[in-house]
Order: sequence, then structure tokens, then C-alpha cells
Amino acid sequence: MICRWHYFPYLSTILSIILHVVKSFVSIKEDMYSRSRLQKSKLCNIRDMKKEYDFSKGERGKFYRPNLRLNIPIYLEEDIADFVQKFARKKKVDTQTVVNQILRRNKELIQLIQ
Repeated sequence: MICRWHYFPYLSTILSIILHVVKSFVSIKEDMYSRSRLQKSKLCNIRDMKKEYDFSKGERGKFYRPNLRLNIPIYLEEDIADFVQKFARKKKVDTQTVVNQILRRNKELIQLIQ
């Protein structure tokens, strides 16, 4: 079968756009990679470390907080996050409030079943 290029008048334009997008993506990835390597080299350079450190003046438990409560990050799947965000916008409340309400209702249902 003979390919007739005049059937595809915009093919070269489409291919050039695709090529441009791919080059941009590769450029962004390379930039991110070089930045992460630069940050890592600034944060931890093995040559700057001493062979031994003196911890004799260290204070045990200096930063320990027994009653500290931490907020746990919870990562929602994309479809659930979209649903919760749309529902929150509809009710004019923040996403955290909606998630807490849903979890609280489920907790109550589970407690009733038990």
C-alpha cells in the first residue's frame, strides 16, 4: 500500500508538536535531576564528616515529648480526593471537615454493629 502524504496535511505539524512536548519533558526531567543532585550534595557531603563525634556532653531525651500528638498524613486515591473536594466545595467547608465527618459516621456504624 502506498502512503499518500497529502492525505495528512497536518501530520508534520502534529509531529513537530509531539517532538517539542517530548523535548520539554526531557528537559524538565533533566533539570529536576540536576537540582536534586545539587541539593543532595549540599546536604550530605561525606568528605565534610568527621571520623568520630563526641557525644559525652549530649543530653538524653532533650527533644522527647511524651504527650505530643502528630498529625498523620493520609494520602487519598485520586477519585476519592476528587469526590471529597467537590463535596466540600458544594457544602462550603474545607476538605478536612468532610473527611472527618465521613470517618466519624463510619466509626459510629462500626460501633453499632459490634
